[in-house]
Amino acid sequence: MIDGINVPKPLIDIKEFLPRGIAPNQNGMVDVHLLKKVHNGAQLYVDTARSWNAMVEAAAQDNVTLDLHHSLNAYKNLVQQRRLFLSRFAVVDPAVEPAPDAVRVEFDNKIYELQAGKEFVERPGEMSHGYGLAVFISNGRNRAVKEWLDHNAADFGFFREYDFIPGRFVYTKARESVPERVLEIESLMLEAKGDEDGDVDVDRFRAELNFYKNISPEAAIFRRKKKMAQRLLEIDVDTLKDAPEQDWYNEYHALLQIRLETPALICLARKYCDELMRWYNEHAKKDERELALLGFIQFLEPTELTAPFNQHLWSKEMIADVRGVFTKSFTRVSFSDDEISTYWLARQQTWKHGRRKMRLVYLIDSNGQSDKMMLTYEQMKARDDVDVSICLY
Repeated sequence: MIDGINVPKPLIDIKEFLPRGIAPNQNGMVDVHLLKKVHNGAQLYVDTARSWNAMVEAAAQDNVTLDLHHSLNAYKNLVQQRRLFLSRFAVVDPAVEPAPDAVRVEFDNKIYELQAGKEFVERPGEMSHGYGLAVFISNGRNRAVKEWLDHNAADFGFFREYDFIPGRFVYTKARESVPERVLEIESLMLEAKGDEDGDVDVDRFRAELNFYKNISPEAAIFRRKKKMAQRLLEIDVDTLKDAPEQDWYNEYHALLQIRLETPALICLARKYCDELMRWYNEHAKKDERELALLGFIQFLEPTELTAPFNQHLWSKEMIADVRGVFTKSFTRVSFSDDEISTYWLARQQTWKHGRRKMRLVYLIDSNGQSDKMMLTYEQMKARDDVDVSICLY
């Protein structure tokens, strides 16, 4: 509840439902890679977008149209929130007694009052739209639309935020698995697409549907890094001498080149690195401590280490690879699983090398299951800003 006079209390506190990739202080500053476009140019948090698209499709099957009407009826950055707030509220003299039903809030060291006939909005930085988890359905007051939402919205993870704003809904499943109703509608969409196009590549279409299935591509990478760090603690330290030939090395090398950028994930990474350093300090065998350091540099820079590397344990190729990552001399990224591919596909729009093409090598096991990797490879190959090749092993 916002401090002030007669400020409405939301039915749902959106901060209780923030996904792990978004921190409360990121309102209006959500990483562009966590947002996905829906219709009318609107953007939503990736899981919200997926559920929203499914809900729109389900409503259409019942001859009901859910209309966002304007791109700002979804995600709003801080500038857009401020503009909206100032269009609804006006500065007033705090010495003047407010009317009994007047809504007043403090903002920028001034007192603002909701103007007559205007619909309430929160202050900039406090709107649920600032997380990409809210939609304002512009025709939400329509009787048929309202009744459909009353009966169906919850099945898709959406709940009304204020009882007096029929069209404003927030998504509450961003921390959980995708709602079953969403999966059901996507399955129907998949079947319909196959019937319509005849020879459509169903696997390719399914890959598109599942593209943003994780909390975020970067969060998926964070989980992979943790899993790799745990795996490193269990290997024989003597194998570092021929690490490039080990089955874990290609994946480790690929993960090492991906630096976490989301503040919430960086915070989690630092906490996890504290655990790795405790393992290091408590471990009796000095050489095996090196394994914890290899896990550490997946998350943080080597300069942040308080312990030295024993590079006499490493192969020369491994030393060159690791040094190359941290001197930023690499332009080639190798993949060994689909989550890493998905991450880079999502990151490509803001690739740091700007005008230079991203050069990618997909490492595919010729004896294993490579269908998912091939689909992602084809998606990358279709782009004109990527140079892609495949290495079979």
